[in-house]
Amino acid sequence: MISVEYVNCGNTTDLDVVMLTNPNYPNGYRNGTVCNYYIRKSHHHVTQLRVEFIYFSLAPPTGDGLCTRDYISIESDSLNVPRLCGDLSGQHYYIHIPHIPKYKRFFKRNHGKFLPLNIKIAASSSYAFTRRWKIRVIQISHRRRKIDHFRRLKLVHNHDVVFRAPLNCLQYFVNTSGNIQSFNYDSSVSSQFNSLGVVGSRQIANLNYNICIRQDPLMCAIIYSLPTTDVFSFTLTGDVTSVAYNILGTSTVQSQACTTDYITIPGQMQQVGGVWTAMTSNLSCGLGFAPKLSNIKPFTINVVTDANETPDIGNRGFFLNYRQQFTCV
Repeated sequence: MISVEYVNCGNTTDLDVVMLTNPNYPNGYRNGTVCNYYIRKSHHHVTQLRVEFIYFSLAPPTGDGLCTRDYISIESDSLNVPRLCGDLSGQHYYIHIPHIPKYKRFFKRNHGKFLPLNIKIAASSSYAFTRRWKIRVIQISHRRRKIDHFRRLKLVHNHDVVFRAPLNCLQYFVNTSGNIQSFNYDSSVSSQFNSLGVVGSRQIANLNYNICIRQDPLMCAIIYSLPTTDVFSFTLTGDVTSVAYNILGTSTVQSQACTTDYITIPGQMQQVGGVWTAMTSNLSCGLGFAPKLSNIKPFTINVVTDANETPDIGNRGFFLNYRQQFTCV
């Protein structure tokens, strides 16, 4: 059995797989704090960190979608990883680290002592909330590597091959079917009021990132759909409280006239009269979503939220099922 090291606030690690936990873990933590975890490359071929939120609960965003009280951030402007907050349990993202071959000699001479990457988690003492987090960080190489820690050899090589994400993918899913969701998604309403004094949005503002899904070599197309048990699973723009419950999530309240918050599915098609038909735009927003199909490879979704979530009253974000299929359309 492979042991995984648990790393506490303020510590530095260069191991291939580690767990980052909150103070007093496994108990919750109610005080304000700033936790910095310093991750060094374990090898000069490492070009990605896969950050998996096994359990993660910070204070929610404000009703206007801002992570101003609690947040997790990567302390580097060049790595293009967004500041997030709220409930991220079960989610993940990638940190893409530039590969610079000339550092190989430096790496050997200094025993891998690259400048560490700082994963920062901040919790505000002014907001009463029980925080808890358990985060797995996996180092991924752009090529097969020899590992001195022989007990980790199989695990690390498996992650290198299976979970190595394409560039510009903040999230990467490797199964032929599954689900994808916006950060801080939940079917329950936000507990926060927005600046208008009405119930706010669960969506996090100021995001622009790509979700990528690995194409199975035998598959040709991908279909996205909503779960049948959650009418709030596509509520991106507009006022949820103004729409009848029985039409939430349906094509009646979907839109392609998207300028603020939206997802982009390249070459998306929708069934019209039982036939998959090309749509006039690749954008989707509004308060509903009919099943969409795409033949365009690679399989990607671009997610955008603007700086103003105030008009999006009671919105949850999105939760989509996906499945790849053999036949193109």
